[in-house]
Amino acid sequence: MILSNNLKHSIFAFIATFTGISGIYIFLIADFLAIVHILLNVVAFSILIIIGAIITNKVSDFKIPEPVKQKYLYAGFSLLFFILLLILIFITPWKTGKSELTNYTIKAIGESIITSYLMPLEIVSIFLLSALVGTAYLIRKR
Repeated sequence: MILSNNLKHSIFAFIATFTGISGIYIFLIADFLAIVHILLNVVAFSILIIIGAIITNKVSDFKIPEPVKQKYLYAGFSLLFFILLLILIFITPWKTGKSELTNYTIKAIGESIITSYLMPLEIVSIFLLSALVGTAYLIRKR
């Protein structure tokens, strides 16, 4: 995303980055977090960015005017951060052996949402729907 001047390439890099983060959650046996991350960040934000790019005039030919020096500075910081992460991965004393956690969390969370937390979930959805309708009303051309 840093080195691309094309907005479309940056959007696809954004989608790939957040899909990779969801993969990390799956490997950590946090399946509910992975599904929520995919639904919120990958799908919702990507659709929001793509719709914003479609609605905006002349976005397909838009080139991000950024000096070359600044791009390489950001790429250098990204590489430095990646090297730091690799160092931390290799010096961490990881537990090895048989995993103690075999119970998946998604069933219990799904049952509690449908039974105990159904009313707060519906109230939040009504608030979000009213915010969406209010936003559409405010941006509509008069």
